[in-house]
Amino acid sequence: MIIALFLLAFISGRRFGLLGLGIAAGVLLAGQTAVWLEEVLQVFKQYLGGISPAQGAAILLVLVPSLVLMLSGPKYHSPKGRFFGALLYAVMAGFAILPFVVSQLEIPDDVKNLITTSHISVLSVGIIIAVLDNFVTRHYKK
Repeated sequence: MIIALFLLAFISGRRFGLLGLGIAAGVLLAGQTAVWLEEVLQVFKQYLGGISPAQGAAILLVLVPSLVLMLSGPKYHSPKGRFFGALLYAVMAGFAILPFVVSQLEIPDDVKNLITTSHISVLSVGIIIAVLDNFVTRHYKK
């Protein structure tokens, strides 16, 4: 899924600032309003694969705001900018959804504890970079 998000961000060429703030909004949504979507996903439980409806709801709420923001907004004009913006977006999205799926991963408990304690730091750095990226955005006239 992370590779698909990277490719989608790279192809769209949208700036990381916009997408990173969309991820931040999604994290807030997932923490506050995942219950109603979880009830809706109970109906489609057999189609969710190995994840629970609660995890599916959280992942959807984290990703949907940034995916909607990919439809418009400022773009990178160089391939290098598109690559690094997409890379930052994929890393931030991965760390945003990781706490919701870490229980499904077969990894040692100390690694799970490290993930749950460090994801906030990674997201905080991502938000700072996203805000800074928005400050340096230049609007080109056509």
